[in-house]
Amino acid sequence: MLASLLEFFGLDSAEDAVPFVYSRFDKAAIARAAPLVAEFRDRGDPLAVDIYENAAQELLLLCRSVRDRAGSSVDDRRLLLWGGLLENDAPFRSRVCDLVRRELGDLYPVAAEGSSAEGACILAASGRGLR
Repeated sequence: MLASLLEFFGLDSAEDAVPFVYSRFDKAAIARAAPLVAEFRDRGDPLAVDIYENAAQELLLLCRSVRDRAGSSVDDRRLLLWGGLLENDAPFRSRVCDLVRRELGDLYPVAAEGSSAEGACILAASGRGLR
């Protein structure tokens, strides 16, 4: 996977990765490498598998934190997992959903019922009593 990532980012060696990330850190540019890493994950590359597993575990921790902070103030226990990899990478979404169901059994992962623009309009309308 290393050679493919170096080529993807236009780097000559692994040593070039640290200055690349820290001097011109661009989260979007790094995220564009996700499909490449996913290819290696699907082939069983241990590092790629570990990268995706760590990402799934981090999302689980975030979900747990939000649930714990919200406590009983939120009755609806549906959990919208949306965006990027969660929408476009079925194995990743499945892993995150499995973790949430197993570790946070009171939350229920669901798919979006519309776009973010539709959601913003609904929120705006409900805030003005237009709904």
